[in-house]
Amino acid sequence: MIYLENDYLNIKYYENILYLQNDKIEIKMPQSMVSITGKNLEIRYYSEQEIVVCGKIESVKFIW
Repeated sequence: MIYLENDYLNIKYYENILYLQNDKIEIKMPQSMVSITGKNLEIRYYSEQEIVVCGKIESVKFIW
């Protein structure tokens, strides 16, 4: 489950963080991958089942 607001992205039930830079974050989901691009991206919060990305989000792509 993904919830997107202006500068806030909440992802539930993720598996792993694959790539982390301030302009791109890639997250492994159970059956896909999510690629987030933007500016000043950061992981504000994470737990075993949930991750929150903040910053100027320009695109969210699902890769199957």
